[in-house]
Amino acid sequence: MAIFVAVFLVAAVVSVLTTAVVIRTAKAFDLFDLPGIRKLHRGATPRLGGVAIAVACTAGAVPFLAGHGALPAILAYGTAIADSFATVGRPLVALFSASIFIFLVGLVDDVCGLRARTKLAAQLVAGLFLCGFGVRLEQISLSPALTIELGWLSWPLSLLWIVGVTNALNLIDGLDGLAGGIAAVACVVTAVVAVHVGQWITVLLLLSLLGGVGGFLVYNAHPARIFMGDGGSLFLGFMLAGSAVIIASAHEGATLAAFLPTALALGVPILDTLCSMLRRILSRRSLFAPDRNHIHHRLVDLGLSQQKVVIVLHSVTVIAGGLGMFLLLSHEAEVLFVALGVLLLLGVFFRAVGSIRLRESMAVLNNNMAIARQFKEDRRDFEDAQLHVCAVRTFDQWWQALAEVARSLHCAWIALDIASRDGTASTLVWRHPEWDPSCGGHTLTATIPVRDRRTGPPLKLQVVTEVEESLEVTGRRIMLFSQLLDAHGLASLPEESRRSVRTAPVPSLHPTSMTGPGRKAASRA
Repeated sequence: MAIFVAVFLVAAVVSVLTTAVVIRTAKAFDLFDLPGIRKLHRGATPRLGGVAIAVACTAGAVPFLAGHGALPAILAYGTAIADSFATVGRPLVALFSASIFIFLVGLVDDVCGLRARTKLAAQLVAGLFLCGFGVRLEQISLSPALTIELGWLSWPLSLLWIVGVTNALNLIDGLDGLAGGIAAVACVVTAVVAVHVGQWITVLLLLSLLGGVGGFLVYNAHPARIFMGDGGSLFLGFMLAGSAVIIASAHEGATLAAFLPTALALGVPILDTLCSMLRRILSRRSLFAPDRNHIHHRLVDLGLSQQKVVIVLHSVTVIAGGLGMFLLLSHEAEVLFVALGVLLLLGVFFRAVGSIRLRESMAVLNNNMAIARQFKEDRRDFEDAQLHVCAVRTFDQWWQALAEVARSLHCAWIALDIASRDGTASTLVWRHPEWDPSCGGHTLTATIPVRDRRTGPPLKLQVVTEVEESLEVTGRRIMLFSQLLDAHGLASLPEESRRSVRTAPVPSLHPTSMTGPGRKAASRA
């Protein structure tokens, strides 16, 4: 037992000392996390705390991972540790190496800034590297008698877990001490599972990670004097995700019982990340787009102070992790019932806070699907009408084809002001035969320049579209009309046709349409 305490204390002391040095270094080089619209801190704060966590973990873990387990075999407690190293030592070395790589990527992001896609690509590379060393969930097992072999699915599922948890812990890092405290609880839960299955070398690695986080939290508790940054959060998430897979994959029998406790201990950041992804999908934003609707933001908006929010989320994490450890004492189907019960409790908590809104989400989803269907229909009708524009040779044909496009896009009317070479002005108007201006419907009006090769300003086409479904659908119809005129303006007609148009006023192709809005447009011209 002394060796485990020593590893934890060494890592904690190294973390405390290194964090103090990192704070001074960050201030000297002006490496601060500045306040912003999404951030809740008010002053510039150093953001390189991940360096201290990684250095402390390295100080505690490397003596036992180096030399292929030679050092632990010499120690008084070395027999069991050496046996454990023989079983999972190679995957643990791979995990630590990949985690250091992820830390360096995060550190570069903290110092210089990286695109989200670049960081994701690095995580995928590190995850594939780890899976290549056998760190994969190759089966789902409740007991030796109830096992599902995953086969090739073990690669994408394991990669999804590793990358997902890595980013989940990164996204939850929004308040002083929040991500560090959740990671510390997950370290304890995962270490208990490792003790339960006899993976002593994994226990040492997790204790060194726990010591690194614990020493860092001395400076990261509110009011924080330093943040862990992406380097620290990505490193912690990757280490915890990989450790859980190593423990479960090397455990014969009930792999779910060995894997789920860590998953439940990380339930808050995982569920928060899933909710964030759902919000961005429903709002049709990029999955990498930042927002201010994470669970900690919502709790702050409800009126809780930062300290109370951290206490609440840490308490939820401790409860979820504690209940998750009961899985180690459960048998077969009981594992699923306990896990589902904990997930239900987490879901109720998120629903109470407002992060999960099923009714509103379904309404937004239905609206998005309706908009997508309408846009697909508009695009199909537009492409059919566009064929007429591509085949025109004269101005009259061009205007007729333009009217057909306007009909397909449900335009109320269109008007084009033209002028002959002698200066006479006139207005061409087409109006949809089914549009009734007396109904008082809402319309969207756009003025689109029409390209011409003559000198002087371009002609202007006024397009009026009735707002039927939504402004977005109407705006997309205007966009399609603009796309058409950009490719098939007057400049696309033969020179002779355009010259003849300018020699005399051109009468309206639809004289009856010169009433109502058309007449008003003509009089204004």
